[in-house]
Amino acid sequence: MQARKKYQICLVSFSEPFTDARTLNLLKVLKKKKFSICLIALGDSATSRSFKALGVDFYPVAKSDSKKAWIRWSKFIFDAKTHQKSIDSEIYFACDMYSLPVSKDLFSISTSKRKYFIYDSREIYSELGPLSDSSMKQMAISKAEKIYIKSVDEIVVSGENDMKYLKTYFENSYKYHVIKNLPPYKNIIKSNIIRDKFKIPKTDLILIYQGEILPGRGLVPVLKALKVTDNVCLVVFGDGPMMNQLEVASKKLGLKDRVHFAGKVPYAQLHEWTCSADIGICLFEPISLSYKFALPNKLFEYAMAGIPSLITDLPAMRKENEKYDLGIMIPEDLDYNEISKQIEVLRDEGLRNKYKENCERASMKISYESQEKKIIEIFKPKLLQTILDK
Repeated sequence: MQARKKYQICLVSFSEPFTDARTLNLLKVLKKKKFSICLIALGDSATSRSFKALGVDFYPVAKSDSKKAWIRWSKFIFDAKTHQKSIDSEIYFACDMYSLPVSKDLFSISTSKRKYFIYDSREIYSELGPLSDSSMKQMAISKAEKIYIKSVDEIVVSGENDMKYLKTYFENSYKYHVIKNLPPYKNIIKSNIIRDKFKIPKTDLILIYQGEILPGRGLVPVLKALKVTDNVCLVVFGDGPMMNQLEVASKKLGLKDRVHFAGKVPYAQLHEWTCSADIGICLFEPISLSYKFALPNKLFEYAMAGIPSLITDLPAMRKENEKYDLGIMIPEDLDYNEISKQIEVLRDEGLRNKYKENCERASMKISYESQEKKIIEIFKPKLLQTILDK
């Protein structure tokens, strides 16, 4: 039987990695430190070739076309297990809750003398926003997480509030690490790519939303605000279960020509698109604890592009905005008249330039590179120990 290939770190992610900023940014930092890494995620042979150029071994899992999330997840678990005979690692890193079953199985059969299992709880999976009205689905996910978490050694979270909650929620005493959803440092690009692509008049402001299209992301209130606000367009980057509903709503409100759906864009290309907008939308609705504690990457990506954000007045986002003054806070009820009012405030180019200066001053502090030392400290001591044990 062919020996399994040995790695220092094996990441498992239930995502398409080139649109998953958190996984991609982590990979790049680890690879820069010359760790031997493999990634199991959704993809195909073309994805494998792209990762080979990055020096990462990619083990693809074919994406399911099913509209049912539980079928897509089940297929991922089943198909990912076919790679068990090929991989042996010292550290197993589950990039999300949905990757825990695969990571746990790999961890269980590892032959490393010392092995570690790390879980990236990138949100509060026991209180998910999209499942706020589906108690049975939420219960099933919560139960699965509680089962698989028993094998985990350490937990990574994206914010302080998440860590405080999980310390109480989980019965075991884990070591926690806070790694925020920050983008890599990039210079602001002069770009009109959005305006040119969608033929948007120079007189119109461009609002941008990037991320999954899900309930609770403030998109419906934004559409209503557009209805009562002239000379403003919305460009949506991403995909998700609410896409069809959003398209229908924009037509019903007579906004068909002012709302543009750009689809998914590879993360490496997204910055230029963001730089060509005027205002970023970061309006989470507190429909769940996960959303109430949200500290999304889009807030920092808008700032890295030098554009101000409209931000829901929720604890984690408020704290960051108080530090850096990246945009205007909107009360959590997201009244569309208030959103319209603040869009009009940001029509002032001088004010937008002021926010641009704030964003530029903050850019190094809100870059993923600012966390590199902390990230390496999660992995390196364990790998040094394994070397000593051999």
